Amino acid sequence: MTVRRLSPAIQVVHRRFCTPALSVLFLVILCLCGCGKQRPAVLGRWIEIDRPDLIWFITIKKIDSPDILEFFDDGRVSFEKSTFGLTGTWVILEDGRLKVEVGVLGSTTTMTGGLEGPKLLLIARGDTTRYERSSPQLEASWPYLHAMKVGLSSAVLAEHAYFDDHRTYTTALTASQLILPSGVSIEITSADSTGWSATARHSSTTMRCTMTEGGMMKTGGGITAGIPQCN
Repeated sequence: MTVRRLSPAIQVVHRRFCTPALSVLFLVILCLCGCGKQRPAVLGRWIEIDRPDLIWFITIKKIDSPDILEFFDDGRVSFEKSTFGLTGTWVILEDGRLKVEVGVLGSTTTMTGGLEGPKLLLIARGDTTRYERSSPQLEASWPYLHAMKVGLSSAVLAEHAYFDDHRTYTTALTASQLILPSGVSIEITSADSTGWSATARHSSTTMRCTMTEGGMMKTGGGITAGIPQCN
C-alpha cells in the first residue's frame, strides 16, 4: 500500500490550526451552541391527582378517569382523557410561571401555574388542579386512589356534621355516617376540638391516602389541610 505524504503547505496548515488547544476550543463552542438549551421540566405526561371540587362534592364518584396532560417541546399541550380531547398551547412566562391556553367551546381558557416540588399546579378561575408525573403504575392505580379520596370526602362531611352537634371532632364515625365506595375503608386516626386526621385504604392496592384538617395539620411535613396525600 502506498502512503501519500501531505504536501509541505498542508503540513504547515495542519500544525497551525489543528493543535490540541484549538480542538478543545472547538468542542466548547459546539457545547455552548447545542448543549446550553435545557429541556423544560414540564415536558412529558402528567396525571391529575386533585380536582378543585374533590373534597366538597360527593357526586364526583361518577368520574371514572383522570385528565392526563402531555406537554410537547413544540409548545403544544394535550388533555388526553378529557371529555372533548382538548389541545392547546403552553409557554414559560418571564416571571417563570407556566401559562396554558386551551380552546373550549369557541372560547379560550387560560391557566397559570408551575412546578411545586414533584407536582404540577394549574390555576384557572381561582381553582387549583394538581398533577403528578404520570407512570403506568399510577395510571393503573388511579381508580383506587380516586375511590379513597371519595371516601375521605365523605369523612369530611361526617366530621363537620359531628362538630356542629358536639363542638369537637371524633374518631368514632360509624358506617352509617360514611358513604364509602366499594373496597374503601376509612380510619380516623386522631381527632379533638381543633381538627382531625384520617387514612383511607383500598382492598385492591397497597397505596393509601391520608388527610388532615385543622390543628392536626403538620406544619413542616408537607401536608396541606383538607387535601389528600397518597402514596
